[in-house]
Amino acid sequence: LAYSTNSDMSSPITINGIAETTTTLTSLSDGTYYWHVRSVNASDTSAWSGALSFIVDTTAPSGTILAVPEDNASVSGTPAVSWSAATDAHGPVTYSIAVSASASFDTVLRNSDVGNATDTTISPALASGTYWWHVLARDAAGNTTTSAARSFVVPAIPATPIVVTPSDTATMTTTTPTFTWNAVDAATSYTLLIDGGVSFTEP
Repeated sequence: LAYSTNSDMSSPITINGIAETTTTLTSLSDGTYYWHVRSVNASDTSAWSGALSFIVDTTAPSGTILAVPEDNASVSGTPAVSWSAATDAHGPVTYSIAVSASASFDTVLRNSDVGNATDTTISPALASGTYWWHVLARDAAGNTTTSAARSFVVPAIPATPIVVTPSDTATMTTTTPTFTWNAVDAATSYTLLIDGGVSFTEP
């Protein structure tokens, strides 16, 4: 058996005297190799077989950098996310995105393979809460690199407040009425609309 890093099989390393139809090479560096084999007996030697190639790839792709959303951003339940492209010396890189309610990713709630895309939308929708996400880059040999994680927050959707005063169809004796309603958990402010009709076409 002979192998070389050159496609024309120049400067080969030759292994003689292999008694079986298999052997194992050791300590190969990353790269593309070409190899062929011939048979030998006491009186003659065959021609070399046609050369075949293989790739040794033990190096993971470069890491990705998460881009959107910013760390600890407030987002919708189906946030759009993106990251930088990873590079690999031996070919294309594909990505998987994982989302967890734990910074340690003990339980993964969403785990999506997105091919070679560097952006996606997380779905189905997440409930309100804090989540962490990261991206795993995988090369053709199966080597992987995982990005640093970021978090985002899906705010709670506030309930509809209940009107307290004035009551429906109330007659007002003042030109400066006061309006009141019950407090709503998760609300940070309220919007009041006043119109001359129930359609609220001109509030």
